[in-house]
Amino acid sequence: MKTIALNNETPERLDKILTQTLNFSRSKIQKAIKQGAILVDGEAAPTKLLVSSENMVEYDPTFFVIPEIDRTNIPN
Repeated sequence: MKTIALNNETPERLDKILTQTLNFSRSKIQKAIKQGAILVDGEAAPTKLLVSSENMVEYDPTFFVIPEIDRTNIPN
């Protein structure tokens, strides 16, 4: 898990702030939250949770990795 430093003093929705911070689509962030790849203060959280710089947000970077395609077996 990697820790994300939030800079917002005013609470914002978790999915919204992570979309801006991690530069992924909101739907991808929401899926990660629902699957437990993103934690707030060490626990799974709902997508609409309000977070600020007081919260510790962690994410699993392997969730966002695009798998390599084996191009050796692709027919011409």
